[in-house]
Amino acid sequence: MVKRRVTTETVSEEEPVVISSEVAPALEVQEEENPEFEKLLEAMEEIRKNRDVLGYILRNEEKAFVDLDEPTRIVEYALLTSQALDSSQTLASSFNLGEPQTVLMEGRLSKAVCINMSQSRLILFLEKEADYKAILEGLRLQQA
Repeated sequence: MVKRRVTTETVSEEEPVVISSEVAPALEVQEEENPEFEKLLEAMEEIRKNRDVLGYILRNEEKAFVDLDEPTRIVEYALLTSQALDSSQTLASSFNLGEPQTVLMEGRLSKAVCINMSQSRLILFLEKEADYKAILEGLRLQQA
């Protein structure tokens, strides 16, 4: 049951503050289908089978899907990639480079590829020696 409260305050001392509560009808939340996002999710499930792919985070405004080899570190991975994307946007803006589409981070043992798409963000976590260009090409082919 959803309750709605309406509070009205006035500056004048002559009028009292009115507080009322009434039960609002239940709202039906209908998810808008996003075929592009669903197609991307299906493609990621196929790409995830690649032994060089350690996991991914796929999200848009409404949903997020996470598939990682180390599920206990989801928050760490999400913070790392979010900060990397924010930093890349700041740098690109500072040097008038436009909106960054792909950000590659390479570490000693692994790498992450962050991809900005029209309505979604995809972050791939890969083995250090993985060919991310081939994986991205496979993603493009599966989306077509």
